[in-house]
Amino acid sequence: MSNICQICGKQGTSGNRVSHSNRKTRRRWKVNLQRVAVEFKGTRQRMLICTRCLRSGKVRKVLPSTPGVTAVQQAETGNQDTV
Repeated sequence: MSNICQICGKQGTSGNRVSHSNRKTRRRWKVNLQRVAVEFKGTRQRMLICTRCLRSGKVRKVLPSTPGVTAVQQAETGNQDTV
């Protein structure tokens, strides 16, 4: 499993960890990737997506399916059934 966003292609970057005595050792900054079920190009897929793409709305997260209930009905009811 690679650490690359499947939407924007964002990858980790590398640099130096600098101690108090100014010694430098190599380190990596990883991308915040989430494995999410999304609707992409009209199909439901599980993808590795960075949180920036999720927040900006580049993809739409798919609601978990309930037998006999459509996603539109789930979105309309919300949390009202727990009252």
